Amino acid sequence: MFSIKRIRDLREDKDKTQEEIAKLLKVSRSTYSLWELGYNMFPISILCLLSDYYNCSLDYMLNISNDKKKDTYTHQNFDYKILGEKLRELRIKNGYTEQDVANILYLSQAVINKYEKARCKVPLDVLYNYAIKFHVSLDFLCNAQIKIKID
Repeated sequence: MFSIKRIRDLREDKDKTQEEIAKLLKVSRSTYSLWELGYNMFPISILCLLSDYYNCSLDYMLNISNDKKKDTYTHQNFDYKILGEKLRELRIKNGYTEQDVANILYLSQAVINKYEKARCKVPLDVLYNYAIKFHVSLDFLCNAQIKIKID
């Protein structure tokens, strides 16, 4: 299972309070606190914002990788519809049916169909399992784009 400890560490490294980060994310401090403590799951869209703010990959934030990939990606194009398309492409590329993926992830075929068609949001734990089972990064699934540096 993934770890969210680095999210707190990244916040503390920037000398930011939970209140400051909550304000940045336009949520209450208590909502943010429950995410950071692990009582509630971070929405993927929020993790994408934090990844850009902390200048690191989603995989690094969730302790999947030790490679920070600093100054490399931006998640400004995150969209649940694109995420669904990526999940569908990944499934087809691996020669799986929706039912096959459902069996792999211990979900129903109907839920996989809803994720792929962006009819509901993919929870973080499910997206993490997709990344692990299919050997792809969360940044890839969340449509991270390479930052263009202009000098």
